[in-house]
Parts: sequence; C-alpha cells; structure tokens
Amino acid sequence: MTEPGFCMPALSSLVSTWFPPKERPIWGGLAYAGTNLGTIMGNIISGFLIHKFDGWPVAFYFWSAYSGLFFLLVLLLLFSFPDTHPYISKAEADYIRMENSGNRTVVGRSFKTPWKAILLNGPYWANIAGQFGHNYIYLSLVTYLPTYMREILQFDVANDGYFAAIPFVALWIMSLIYSTTAPLIIKCTSERAFNSVLGAG
Repeated sequence: MTEPGFCMPALSSLVSTWFPPKERPIWGGLAYAGTNLGTIMGNIISGFLIHKFDGWPVAFYFWSAYSGLFFLLVLLLLFSFPDTHPYISKAEADYIRMENSGNRTVVGRSFKTPWKAILLNGPYWANIAGQFGHNYIYLSLVTYLPTYMREILQFDVANDGYFAAIPFVALWIMSLIYSTTAPLIIKCTSERAFNSVLGAG
C-alpha cells in the first residue's frame, strides 16, 4: 500500500532509462503518483474487507495475494532496458536510445564510490532529512489515521477507509498537477535566468 522497498529505487532507474529527459517529469510524476493511488485503494479496499469479513485477516491475505500477482507481472513484463524488451518496436527502442544518448550508462565497469564526498555533501543530508520527514508524516497518516477515525471519532470501519483516503487523494491530485506543470515551470525559470544573464551583460 505504501512505498515498497524494492519498487522505489527500481522505479527511479526505470524512469531514467525508459523515458527521454523531456518526458521524465510527466511520466515520472505519473509513475510516482501510483504510490498515492495505491494508498487510496488500499485504505478503501481494506476498510471494505475488514467490515465485510469482520476482521483484518482477509485484508492481509488479499494484499499478500495481490503483491504476489504484482511481483509475477513485474517479472514477466518489466525489462531493465528498451533494447532487451521483446514487445516494443525497434523504432521505439531506437527513439528512446537516441533521446537518452547524452545519459550513457556504463555496464560491466565498476567505479570507486566517493563515500567521503557523499558524506560531506550538504544537499545530500538535506535530501535525507527531507525524505525522513516526508516518510514519517506519510507513514504516520497511513498507520494512525484509520485508528484515530475508528477509535476517537467513532467512524464505522466500512466508511473509515474512504475518509482515511482523503489526504492521499489530495496528494495524488497535486502530484498529477505538479508533474504535468513542472516542465512549463522549468522552461519559464530557465528562460528567465537566461534573459537575466543577457540583460546584465
């Protein structure tokens, strides 16, 4: 229901490999918005199953079976590189390769990881702190909001899932809006910076 461990790093790699740089904000945003959509559906379906079958075991088994099916689909349909995918056309694979030609990935060669530079990098630690804060709030909402609504506000379990999903619906909508407008914002910001440099000269 929430960001599964292996999916997020794999998703970052897939977005950078499969989408040209101009298309990454839109398609990457849509891909990452799927985590919010999964949380929405998870709250609603779990609430329904818990109410219908009078307890959590059915919801647990349902999501376990769903995760197993999802894993099988990933194994069958997901490929690391466009060149190795059997179901896309050569023209599409060539287009993706040509657009990503500036982002070459060296396969089979190892590089020494600059751990000291990474650990002394301020933006790296700012990103870690921001991600920690995001995950704490996100997972607190996922974990405690349904319990709060049921125990404190006395909501019915069947409706609890719908109400607990509301913050994630807002998050999902905003992530879709941002991912589609990000290229325009980046373009406008780049043009303004370019015009400022020209104007200063």
